[in-house]
Order: sequence, then C-alpha cells, then structure tokens
Amino acid sequence: MNIPRRLLSLPSGTSLQVRFLQNTSVRLWEKYDNERHYEPGEDPMGRLWHGLTYDFRRWKTRYNKARDDAFKRKNPIAFMKRDIERGAKVAYYAQTELKNRFPFMNFDDIIAGTYGLENEGLIDTWQLLSAIREKNITLGVTYVKGTVENFAFQRQAGLPDAHDYIQDVDEADSNALSKRRLTGVYVRPQMVGASARYVRAHFIVNCAGPWAGEIARMAGCGSGQGLSSIPVPIEPRKRVNFVIHAPDVPSFDIPAFTDPEGVFCRPHDAGNNFVCGRIPTRAEDAKTDHSDMSINYDEFYEKVWPILVSRVPAFKNAKVVNAWSMHNDVNTFDDIPILSEHLQFPNFYIMSGFGNYGPQMSIAAGKLFSEKIFDGAYTTVNVRKYDMRRIMHGNKVYEPLKSSA
Repeated sequence: MNIPRRLLSLPSGTSLQVRFLQNTSVRLWEKYDNERHYEPGEDPMGRLWHGLTYDFRRWKTRYNKARDDAFKRKNPIAFMKRDIERGAKVAYYAQTELKNRFPFMNFDDIIAGTYGLENEGLIDTWQLLSAIREKNITLGVTYVKGTVENFAFQRQAGLPDAHDYIQDVDEADSNALSKRRLTGVYVRPQMVGASARYVRAHFIVNCAGPWAGEIARMAGCGSGQGLSSIPVPIEPRKRVNFVIHAPDVPSFDIPAFTDPEGVFCRPHDAGNNFVCGRIPTRAEDAKTDHSDMSINYDEFYEKVWPILVSRVPAFKNAKVVNAWSMHNDVNTFDDIPILSEHLQFPNFYIMSGFGNYGPQMSIAAGKLFSEKIFDGAYTTVNVRKYDMRRIMHGNKVYEPLKSSA
C-alpha cells in the first residue's frame, strides 16, 4: 500500500503528484475491484503534516512575513499556496483548529498543520502495477524477466584510438571510455542454465529502483575521468513498517500523519489496525546494514511507540501484530529523484531515486520521458531541477516537506 501526497514545496514535485492523481486513465481499473469500500458520507482519510516545531515567537515573525509576501518567501504558507495553485486541495489549520478537528490528538508542541482534503488516501501499489502491465501487454509491449549482467558499447566511428597518441595508460583508458556509446544490454533470462543474451537498444532507461546505482556502475558511470566519473548515487535503503493493533484509537477519525520526530502512522484495513514506522536520520542510515532485512521489534517499542503515545495517547495499549522490511531507492546526494540522461551517455536515461514516492510519480515520469524522446524537451512539467547536472555541480535540491525516503 502507498499513500499519495500532494503537499510538497517544489512546484515540479507537486505537478508530478497532481498529474498522477488526475490523469491516470480510469480504464486501468475496469477489471479490478476496489479492495477498500467506503460508506456514503464517510470522511476519506486525509494526510496531516505536523509542521514545524519552531518556538512561538520565531513562528509568529515568520508568519507575519509570510502574510506580507506569501507567494515569494520560502515558508510553509508559501509552499501551501503554490501547491493550491497547481491543483492540490489543502487546508491550513492553526493549533486551535487542529485540536477541534482531532480532539484525541496532542498538539501542544505544534503551531500549525496542513490537511489534505482531496485525492489522498490508500492505493494498492501491486494492483496498480498489475493493471499497467496487463494494459501494456494488450498494446504490444513484451516483458522479459531476467538479470542485467553487462552493457554493450561501441566506439564512435571516425575517432582514432586514444592509446595511439596518449602515453599515459590511465588517461588513454579514460579518453577511450569517454568516446563510447551504449548500444545494448546483456540479460540473463530467468531460465535454468540460460546464458546472458544481447538485447540491442537505441534508448536504455535505468528504472531499477534500489539497484539503479549498481546498474549504472555496470555501464561505467562513476568511474574514470571527466563525465564518466559522475556517479548515479541511488542506493538501497532498508525501511521497516510495523502493523499494530490499537483498540482504543478511533480508526475512522484519525488521519494518516507524519510527526516532526520522523514517526509516521496510517490506518490499515478495518479493526483498529495501523501501519507505522520511523524515518531514520542520515547518521542512522550510514550505520545500518541495509543488506540485513531482519526486523528488530524492539525498535518499535523504543523509538516508535513513545512518539505515537505522546501524539495520540490512545496508542498506549498498542501491540505489534506483524511487520515487514523493504528497500527504498534513495538518492544519497539530496533525497530527490533523478530524471535525466547521464551526461556521458545521452541514450542512457536515469529514472529513479523516488524513495517511497515511486507509485505516485512513476506514471508522470514515464509520460515526461516520452516527451523527452519524441518532442526533445519536457512539455507538461518542468523537472529540469531533477537533472544529473546538479550532481556534477554539487547543487543539492532541498525539499523540506518530503516526509520520508
């Protein structure tokens, strides 16, 4: 399951979210029943962002400045207004309004928050993927299951061998690598005893999720000199979700929320079940063995449960009933997706680094890639901030409202 969100500070990020929610063809869903049924008049689940733990005086100063020039200053109100301009339905609640709207939650340390009013809830990501795959098959798309083992290269015609005129071997090797062009991939099919087979391709899209960085290294990205030295900093990062049962929590009234401490929670099916977890810090991520997918249940009681109880006291009787671990594709450079061709290989396109936003942004990202190929430029959403050039120049893109990676 995934929760679509529409509140982000980057206009391009909001546009990607809105395009997913508004423009996904309803024909994808014709053969799939909705797993979760809502009664008429039931309040759809919203997402509450507990924003900003500034002290009151500092917040009041920023608030007054924001009201004077809300569309230009980098503050939460300006972010919200820009999101509304792009089609997001978002409400701004002061502390008193939050307490009235959700009386069972503690907002003593919260100055204000935003609440998604429309098109925010739960989607079954596997159902979405299955629907798209089935539709693509009817359109003639062929799926090949296998493991990428290597790439095929071709030296540009008419260029002399660098080893003929460069004496330094390392420099000559780097120069030769810089003049190669990707022509295809070697894929080992999922068959017993099968050998890798060459698949010729004019364009290659690296959308391998958590393993996009590994695939890029096979193509020589991040090694050598010049443009070849620019890496694709996508790495798998372990994330753990806990399924808990909390009999005292009002399951139909509580929103999906993310706490300033990094703890998130959302309702899960019926019967007072919830999915929760914690977003680790960069320092914690650096110390974690992301290849170990075992689950430490003590993490819930030591780091997640105390925050839940402080925010919603009714979670005091919560018990863990299940849990799962997974890998997210995290851009270790700035936590923002990469939508760009690699600077060394114009026909090698990177589409990864979405974190847990993949189900929301992937459809729009695919549309943008088709525009890049057929029109030569992005025509619907400007996502040039997600280009690989920011990595080359060391310019990080900051997204303060991104709740998790």
